[in-house]
Amino acid sequence: MSHPNENIFSCCVGGYKSERPLVLSIKIIKSKIQKAETELKEADGDDDDAKIEIKKYKRILDSTQRLNEIKKLLYRGEYDVNWRSKEFPNHSALHQAAKFGHSDIIHHLLRAGWDVNRRNEYKQTPLMMAALFGNIRCTKVLLNMGAKMFIKDKTGFTAMGYCEKNIKQKNKKEKSCTKIMSIFHDYYEKRKEALEEFKEEEENIASAQKDARQDQEVDFDDNSNDDDDELEIEEEGSEYDEGEEMGDNDDDDDGYQSFFNTY
Repeated sequence: MSHPNENIFSCCVGGYKSERPLVLSIKIIKSKIQKAETELKEADGDDDDAKIEIKKYKRILDSTQRLNEIKKLLYRGEYDVNWRSKEFPNHSALHQAAKFGHSDIIHHLLRAGWDVNRRNEYKQTPLMMAALFGNIRCTKVLLNMGAKMFIKDKTGFTAMGYCEKNIKQKNKKEKSCTKIMSIFHDYYEKRKEALEEFKEEEENIASAQKDARQDQEVDFDDNSNDDDDELEIEEEGSEYDEGEEMGDNDDDDDGYQSFFNTY
């Protein structure tokens, strides 16, 4: 009997990339295939639209069956997120899903605990695999789930480097890699903007805390002077019990102690 991780891994290998969410049930997909096959039969095999429909929905059927199997295996819980294949260069299931374009499977693996930045034997991350093979939706899912853009593999390539390589070579992934480069650029700009906003907010908080401390110190000094005046009056006009320390009552600190404990 094969290990659950081997079954998960095999579901991620091969098949067809899905650039759109898999939302149709198996029953609906099969009914669409059957309908297209009927139309093709009535046309004596001379219906190109029906052929396209059959091909499209058979691909969707394959991807949906893989996804359903993954859901079933993850639901059982008998898996190890750190498991790697011995046949491939230490690929995780996430690497394979990114390579073959199974974006919905990627989403479920990450939710189940797979490391989005896990490296294989060549120090490649799932994001690198998605970029290398021109899988647009996989790239989006990985970035949204925290994948790092600037990690380098053993050869010094980043995910963007693999995209640039495909574009320069003008191979069949050129068009999709051009779109992925645009995604990387937009993501970087949004991340940069968010970091700047976060930094500005931190600076505002630090400035407000500093002003609050200064205000409290001024109030504390004023109250200390008042206490000194009261102490001089009491020393001249009255006696107090031996060993009692004036102005050191923890129950009457005007909240200063709790304020300083906060910072």
